[in-house]
Amino acid sequence: MATLACSQYSYVEAFLSMDLESWVNAHANAFQFFGGVTRILVPDNLRTAVDQVTRPEPKINRTYHEMAEHYGTAVIPARVDHPKDKPNAEGSVGIISTWIIASLRHQQFFSLRELNGAVREKLSEFNDKPFQKKPGSRQSAFLEEEKALLLSLPASPYELATWSKATVHYDYHIYVDRDRNHYSVPYEYIRHQVDVRTTSKTIEVFYHSHRIASHVRIRSKAGEHVTLPDHMPEKHRQYLSMDSDYFRKWAKDVGPHALMVVSAILSAHKVEKQGYRTCTLLMKLADKYSLVRFEDACQRALSYTPSPSYKTVQTILKTGQDRVKVLSEQEKKQKQMPRLTVSSEAPTITEDETMINPTTINKLHEMRLAAMAEAFYNQMEDETYKELSFEERVGIMVDREWAKRRSNKLMRLIKNATLRFPQACIENVEYHADRKLDKTQVLRLSGGAYIGEKQNLIIMGASGSGKSYLSCAFGMAACRNYYTVKYIRLPDLLDEPAVARGEGIYKKVIKQYKKVSLLILDEWLLTPLQRPQAMDVLELIEARYQNASTIFCTQFSKKGWHEKIGEDTLADAILDRIVHGSHTIFIDGRISMRERNGLLGESKPGF
Repeated sequence: MATLACSQYSYVEAFLSMDLESWVNAHANAFQFFGGVTRILVPDNLRTAVDQVTRPEPKINRTYHEMAEHYGTAVIPARVDHPKDKPNAEGSVGIISTWIIASLRHQQFFSLRELNGAVREKLSEFNDKPFQKKPGSRQSAFLEEEKALLLSLPASPYELATWSKATVHYDYHIYVDRDRNHYSVPYEYIRHQVDVRTTSKTIEVFYHSHRIASHVRIRSKAGEHVTLPDHMPEKHRQYLSMDSDYFRKWAKDVGPHALMVVSAILSAHKVEKQGYRTCTLLMKLADKYSLVRFEDACQRALSYTPSPSYKTVQTILKTGQDRVKVLSEQEKKQKQMPRLTVSSEAPTITEDETMINPTTINKLHEMRLAAMAEAFYNQMEDETYKELSFEERVGIMVDREWAKRRSNKLMRLIKNATLRFPQACIENVEYHADRKLDKTQVLRLSGGAYIGEKQNLIIMGASGSGKSYLSCAFGMAACRNYYTVKYIRLPDLLDEPAVARGEGIYKKVIKQYKKVSLLILDEWLLTPLQRPQAMDVLELIEARYQNASTIFCTQFSKKGWHEKIGEDTLADAILDRIVHGSHTIFIDGRISMRERNGLLGESKPGF
């Protein structure tokens, strides 16, 4: 039951339960009945509406809060044991119990729709009933005093959405319990916990309140995997489109003889998929020896047998039998031969191809929105998308483009970081008892909050304790959070200022290092510094002080740094800018990680 404060105009509807879906639908139906939205909602503190009753502000259920934002209203629950916070509603409950429930108590209904039809008739009588002590009725008071003050209804009613949490699996998919299906997210969020918003048509995935993926909801059968290519690692995407049509198209671009060889290899197997590996090896031969030589080798192989094998083509190329040709013919073929281009982007659509809106797709490609163009093309071809609203379809296209760009940005950051261990990650760090490594501290720092707060990290341990790997793991975690990272050994770093000073670009080099969000200095103070080197280190530390974060990998404690720097004044200045804003991780261990994971031990990806 919902009651307006001034006119006491009421709305009543029966439901089978007090679950979240019924609660939200009741609000949407009440707003539709009133023809507008009130500026404030004052509900009880029932579990469906309020997750936790706290002071000064209670925690509103997320779906209920989302519904209120959709209608532009605010939820202010009544205080516990304070019924006077909503006196009109409390008073109307008793009256309606008599006026509607009591009057229908002897009737029998066989469906909820039938019951609500009878309730609506009694409700109309209740709202039209004249007041006892003043002229008019609830209906007339509402029309004269309140209706004009209500907020207008949105263009479309609120679509019920449920929220849940999920952890991204190693195959960069999440599992949605309601559908029992798997949906992909960008692979950089592996092992992260995300929020999943499920509606009747879409699945949306959020990380820290930021939407990172959206999918059309699949409800036909369970166990399905919905995967977007932009969510996959680059090496996985390369194999996504490799099927028989892909290999035949590639061979057709190379030449007619290459097409005949590839078709013969695919047809030689009962299942064409068995020939995919051989076709992949043929593509590698073409990359190694050039497309022209590969076409000539296929022609030579077909002169020997109508069903040549990979070994035949490889032998012809190795022995140079494909070169036995007239030079003019070879040059003529080379001019006519197209170049092989392999791209992860969607192909540019020409006007000759039969499809919807080719001009729009070509313009998207010209604006370098290849992923959005591909998503737009897929929506035109797939009937499933026609069930979605315009906003949902645009959201899916934008998510595709955003995921593609984020993936490209992540790959650039990892490449520019020049990590010593580019495959290092926090998940593979080994927490052996003898290492005394604090897992809680490592996981907390991997979130990257210290980078945002411009704090430093000092990793201390003996040689072979895994300092470099752990620092690279922190660097990889920073890249996943889209921070710029640079790994460099201190001996290599000290060479750059000396060269830059001679070329007159010393300040430019210091400025470049100042821009890096996370600088990883390995082998920190491994050998004593000369005075010019100590001055360069001070300039670098001063430039980054309270502007960026630095990871120092060292074998020595902070007290031993004085001796390595040499001059006490410089040592005090450097340490003062490092030590007081740093977290410290100490790695112990009786066994070297190189010995533990070396040739004598079992090869493992972590340290």
